[in-house]
Amino acid sequence: MSLSAATHEDALRAAIPIRAREAMDEFGSTINRMRYRAEREPAGRLLAELLCVIGYEAYLFDTFDKPQARARWESVNDFVAWLAKKGETDGKNLLELTQMIALVTMLEGRDDTPPDAVRLTTIHAAKGLEFRHVYLVGMEEGILPHREAIARGNIDEERRLMYVAITRAQQTLELTWCK
Repeated sequence: MSLSAATHEDALRAAIPIRAREAMDEFGSTINRMRYRAEREPAGRLLAELLCVIGYEAYLFDTFDKPQARARWESVNDFVAWLAKKGETDGKNLLELTQMIALVTMLEGRDDTPPDAVRLTTIHAAKGLEFRHVYLVGMEEGILPHREAIARGNIDEERRLMYVAITRAQQTLELTWCK
């Protein structure tokens, strides 16, 4: 069971002292608030608040010598600023940004792929890359454009994604869909 789920488990709650239970409740409440807000608020603001709530700067300065703590804190602030700018530029919330970063990180670790091998990726992760041959599969309405984007009236984002996908191809582009 996850730590978050454990905060709601009655048997666990009864087994721990009241002060620890209060800390656990505060942790669970913080996680739930952040999870809710991650889909609705700008990434930079939310991350800055999270760092403040968990006391990360104080932790760094309590754990490391001052120059090292300062360097680490500057790196964290640079990352938060980059995420804030990326979120504003791309119109993405914190949840979408972290999913994109996780996917890109996963794909970057696959550099052992031979140059003539087939590489499967998402349109988001392919941004900025080029391939000799590109196959776009699942071009049915409801997939691209995605049904949720259609329902929200956010077809422009889907159009932008399609443009990104098409412009990845250097020599050939194949589009496939079900009939």
